[in-house]
Amino acid sequence: EDVVALLDALVSPRHDLSLARALKSPLFGWSDDALAQLARLRQRWTLRADTSTDTGTAPVRPSWWDVLQRFAGLPSAEQVDLLQLPGQAPAPEQAELLRDTAARLALYQGWVRSLPPHDALSALYDHGDVLARFAQAVPASQRSGVLAQLRDLLAQSLAQDGGRFLTPYRLVRALKAGGIKATPVNTKGAVRLLTIHGAKGLEAHTVLMLDTDAPPSRPESMGVLVDWPGEDAAPRRFVFLASEKSPPACAVAVLQLEQQARALEELNALYVALTRAEERLVLSSFEPHQRGSSASWYQRLQPLATPIAAPEPASAVAAPAAAADFALAQLPACTSTPSSAVPSVPAEQAGADADDEHTRIGLALHRLLQWFPTPADGFDWTTTHTQAAAREFGLSPAQAADALTMARRIVTGAAAWAWDATQIDHWGNEVELFHQGELLRLDRLVRQHGEGGSAGTWWVLDFKSHEHPERQPEYLAQMQRYRQAMALARPGEPVRLAFINPLGQLIPLSPEQLAS
Repeated sequence: EDVVALLDALVSPRHDLSLARALKSPLFGWSDDALAQLARLRQRWTLRADTSTDTGTAPVRPSWWDVLQRFAGLPSAEQVDLLQLPGQAPAPEQAELLRDTAARLALYQGWVRSLPPHDALSALYDHGDVLARFAQAVPASQRSGVLAQLRDLLAQSLAQDGGRFLTPYRLVRALKAGGIKATPVNTKGAVRLLTIHGAKGLEAHTVLMLDTDAPPSRPESMGVLVDWPGEDAAPRRFVFLASEKSPPACAVAVLQLEQQARALEELNALYVALTRAEERLVLSSFEPHQRGSSASWYQRLQPLATPIAAPEPASAVAAPAAAADFALAQLPACTSTPSSAVPSVPAEQAGADADDEHTRIGLALHRLLQWFPTPADGFDWTTTHTQAAAREFGLSPAQAADALTMARRIVTGAAAWAWDATQIDHWGNEVELFHQGELLRLDRLVRQHGEGGSAGTWWVLDFKSHEHPERQPEYLAQMQRYRQAMALARPGEPVRLAFINPLGQLIPLSPEQLAS
């Protein structure tokens, strides 16, 4: 999407949003401050145009592209003066960044306008070292997928419309429309299910071919036969065929040629399947109801293969006694039982059950809080919500009621401001952040309004069903990772972290607590 945004800006220079995305991406690596500087420069030149206009009509605002190119054409001293802010020293490196970016964009636009899309993209990839830039910018866990998508973009510039009469504008439109399948990424230790044609060009240490002894396909019906040799200018015959079982005499020879071509294509597919295996090829087949064709893949390859003993059926290893009965579980009868008749439970099992119950109540608490809107506008949970949470996490009515009580304490307690739209200007539940290859989920992330025009404070709020989560080292370590991820996601902005316990108490964490 970053490269598509760059192409969009090269084709349509007035698309400021696409250009901003490309500049912020690893393609150029601009910071937020650099983007803000470019926006201020555009505003300054727009205001100058306003003061010099006597007609009373507002001038057309220059695009970011125009601002960059105009800036690059100014003398160096004037460039530095334009970027100087009150009370700050001139920043020659900022002027150099704008000049270099303008030169690169002009170069790329020349390629896009004069070369076919694939050739222009290839030149852009080489000049900008695109693959290396993205490989360095993304986490290691995403690197292979990102590089595969970038290479897919090059391949799509050849595949789109068969590569004929394709313009950069049409390519951008097609890419923005979506629906283009990405190449599957080879992940170590993963099992991939592919068709034979989908596996072309790929290899794996072990390849398992399934259902290789299938019976031959049935004769087709209501089809068409075309006898058109490649050296002829027109078809010799065109036959509507009701059934291949009983072809007319005039179509027998043509049908035989068609069937021979199908058999050859079947062998070609077998060759593709065999050559996908780097070291080991395993053939598998269901025992057919009736013996398949002697030309099936299994029959062809069985004399050349080494038999492998089939594993024991799962039912012989460990299977419930009534697994095949599909009996519905019955609820116990509601009868009073003397306490002496209750079977004893080992202490370890009781502790595990209690911990599991506590965990499930905590999950239900999170689910209820996810359903609480911002602003609340008089919202309150109903029995529908509690019953849904109870079903999802296997809770009794009493346990679901406990989760609901904790949820109400949280949204009405000391942290109630975190759901008040008049006190926050950004909020989100289950916010995902990637940090050092790990996916983190923040229970709630809000930004509280700043005072006196100052920047607001980000709050990472973590819901805990324990009364004193700040005493748990594993919880503190988790919050420390949240703080590191937020520092990268929002550099230079104030961030605070806090637990909210089931009593509705807000427990802010100090840097000393997180450091320890």
